[in-house]
Amino acid sequence: MTRTKVSVNLHKRLICSMLWFLFSFACYAIDDNSRVAFYYGTNPPLDELHAFNIVVVTPQKDLDPKKYNNLSSQLYAYVNVGEVDANSPDLKQIKPSWFKGKNADWGSHIMDMANPAWRDYLLNKKISSLWEQGYQGFFLDTLDSYQLLKLTPTQIKEQQAGIVDLIKKIKIKYPGATIITNRGFEVLDSIHQEINAMAAESLFAKWNPAAKKYEQVSDSDRKWLLNVLNKTHQEYHLPVIVIDYVPPGKPEEARQVAKQIRTLGFIPWVADADLNTIGVSTIEIVPRKILLLYNLTSEKINVRSTDIAAFDYTAFLFQFKGFVPVLQPVDTTLPQQVVKGKYAGIVAWFNERVVKHHDLLESWLSKQIQAGVPVVFMQNFGLPSTSPLLKQLNINIDKNKQIITSVKTKYKEKSIGFEVLPQPLTTDFLAATIKNAKVLLKLTNGEQDEDAIAIAPWGGYVLAPFDMVVLPNTQARWVINPFSFFSEALRLPQFPIPDITTATGRRIMTVHIDGDAFVSRVPWIDNKYAGEVILEQILNIYKIPTTVSIIQREFVLLEANAGLSKRLTETAQKIFRLPWVQIATHTYSHPLVWGGLVEGKPNMSALSYPDKNYLFNYKTEVAGSTEFINSKLAPSDKKVVAVFWSGDCNLQQGPLDVAAEVGIKNINGMAKIYLNASKSLNNLGAFGIMVGNYFQVFAPIPNEFEYTDDWSQPLYAFQNVIHTFQLTDKPVRYKPMSIYYHFYSAADQAAFRALKRVYKWALKQYITPLYIADYISKVLDFNQIIIAKDLNGEPNTWYILNNNSLREFRLPISQGFPDIEKSRNVAGYSPINSDNYIHVGSQADTFIKLTTTESRHPFLIDANAELTRWDILDMRRINFSLMGHVPLSFKLANMENCQVELNHKPLKAVDVNSYLIQEANSGTFEIHCNRSKTQETR
Repeated sequence: MTRTKVSVNLHKRLICSMLWFLFSFACYAIDDNSRVAFYYGTNPPLDELHAFNIVVVTPQKDLDPKKYNNLSSQLYAYVNVGEVDANSPDLKQIKPSWFKGKNADWGSHIMDMANPAWRDYLLNKKISSLWEQGYQGFFLDTLDSYQLLKLTPTQIKEQQAGIVDLIKKIKIKYPGATIITNRGFEVLDSIHQEINAMAAESLFAKWNPAAKKYEQVSDSDRKWLLNVLNKTHQEYHLPVIVIDYVPPGKPEEARQVAKQIRTLGFIPWVADADLNTIGVSTIEIVPRKILLLYNLTSEKINVRSTDIAAFDYTAFLFQFKGFVPVLQPVDTTLPQQVVKGKYAGIVAWFNERVVKHHDLLESWLSKQIQAGVPVVFMQNFGLPSTSPLLKQLNINIDKNKQIITSVKTKYKEKSIGFEVLPQPLTTDFLAATIKNAKVLLKLTNGEQDEDAIAIAPWGGYVLAPFDMVVLPNTQARWVINPFSFFSEALRLPQFPIPDITTATGRRIMTVHIDGDAFVSRVPWIDNKYAGEVILEQILNIYKIPTTVSIIQREFVLLEANAGLSKRLTETAQKIFRLPWVQIATHTYSHPLVWGGLVEGKPNMSALSYPDKNYLFNYKTEVAGSTEFINSKLAPSDKKVVAVFWSGDCNLQQGPLDVAAEVGIKNINGMAKIYLNASKSLNNLGAFGIMVGNYFQVFAPIPNEFEYTDDWSQPLYAFQNVIHTFQLTDKPVRYKPMSIYYHFYSAADQAAFRALKRVYKWALKQYITPLYIADYISKVLDFNQIIIAKDLNGEPNTWYILNNNSLREFRLPISQGFPDIEKSRNVAGYSPINSDNYIHVGSQADTFIKLTTTESRHPFLIDANAELTRWDILDMRRINFSLMGHVPLSFKLANMENCQVELNHKPLKAVDVNSYLIQEANSGTFEIHCNRSKTQETR
């Protein structure tokens, strides 16, 4: 009996599910709605590619499908079946007798598919090797290359028989393999049961390899191909993928071609001819990365990455707007491919007028700009004044006149002077002018003009010193409004911004304690130690999520005093047994200066607790201290969850490697204080920074050591963090609330009173208390979340994928409100300041549709817990779950004629649509409504 298309797909999905759970086998059943991508470049953008169910890649050394694959996105290996490239490493193993001819357009060898030795090589060398690497999906290309040769009918049949034989043997040897063929129409009747989908190139737009140009497909070619594809789709019930080629600098054309393909019922992929960029499928990825270029030779030796101007001044700004800043030196490590689709834009920040590798920079930037990637230059162009690229950008730089006695402002746009007015200096004057651009600041020296700030069709620039003015005490103020300037110059898209300040409509609050001075005497209380005072007067009183760390060496040094060691060990054990406390390590010896540490050496001057017999190593600091805590101090049902970095937190990759091996999270670093006296966007620290292969998460708010100016009088100055909390909440919520301090806050009575004052104020706010590990997870998710537009969707519709623990998204109220009924996995929203904070559930993907009017259906306004489930059974029944850490409270909207139930019992509101459950911090609830359709839709 012939199975229907639906039953076949269902059967495949069931098999895949069983294989996944039994053998951790990555398997995805392709259908007409699958999202498919092809990326043949090196270093594929894996975060973005996870938006697609099927991702065809060229296998390469550092690409591990076992790590990449999940239930909704798998890597497929590209396999060149009918040809071998002239520069392929496979040529060393291929015998000349396997060649059948040449493909003149591509300069490749056409292989003899009738030769069993070639097929054996493909199956038992090529496919087998890929299978061992973890690939279970294969894209078989160039199946029809034999058609380029002048063959007899008999020879053609032999070639076709060889193709059929190969595919059938792949399925015999690897029954779980998923196969997509590129064409192969002539053998489809023999292989359609073995393959899972068929692809074809160039239905509307193509690449002509002989002429090396993009072209439109002729009507006759399109008609022929469309007829064959329809037959494949309708008669064989196979999903059809169409790959078309459009120049990377023409996104609207790519969009339109993809829509045409989709309208015909096929899965589109429209990208550049080399398939080296992220193209358009059934969705279009919104690029969220910003490439920050800097000149490596101009920075000081061993400079901290956080001190590089491009990062220091812009990282938070881009992160706050939903983008991920990526540092990149101007050297031979510049990405080889066009970065369009992966990066929303490039910021080139140079403190030298001409950088060392200016030739490399010029050619690379020219390629990116030509592909449509916006570029902004900050301070300097980094190029000689005679640079062809500058001429291409309509920038002309004349030689300054010999004597400049004064520089005056000729024109200043109203946005200039955002935090401080521009201060023209004769020493900085550069006779640079631009055509076909919007000039925001124009200066003159009386004879020559300088267009100091401009926005152009390709991006823009800000010349020094008109980016910012540096003040005493390491302070700086922006001359431009960086938010509006970068948004306009880089043409940054607006989208639902992943927000790490808020959870379920209430401001996140965390508490974490560095272990310094746990064992120190408290001079203002007789016979008490800091660990004991914090336990008795803070942790036992404020029963909120708190993460506590200790320094192992403090406890090692205690061993000389057995009685005191026992006493303070028991204190640590009591703290770690508290239900609201999670555990962290603050390292073994508390390194002060991480950048200069050398493993295998004592590093005496760089450690808080030096020991000439201790040869420093990262494993002892991180893994060793973790094991010490887990085995000596932690209860059996708890383990260390994080490492709190110590000292300057200027890490290299080594300690992060160890943290990843141990399986713990990491935080601390880059302290910037935001108060009235330092109220600048420059003093809002970044979320964190990439260090090698790992992301170092920064504490969201500095600790008391910073607020007391390195623990100097007045020690009660930590109470000023309250002002930081206020200033970073209104009129814009920039930061979560985070109470971060050391045990030595108990050593001084004034400092301790300030700490209590901070606690009391914080707990009166409208908050969602979370563990610092929860915050870390949200920051890590922020970097990997995918935002996409539906190909055929309306302007105000969005897909969100990979959000995991980050379930809050921010949009200006002016953009509208979530349509609760037509959205998916959206529970509600809260208006805060000028934004709507949108709460989403725990499903793998989210669909947000905006509307101009507020929803009339029940939705969640806010809660002091995380939303873990929101299921709309119908518009009269909703099930939802909340998980928190304090007595649960939440607020709902549009509850007329509706009732909330907990454990099938009505829940009484304490206020209008507000609920409080003193005896529980989590729960699953049901909303039942008795309302007419008119009430629902009015």
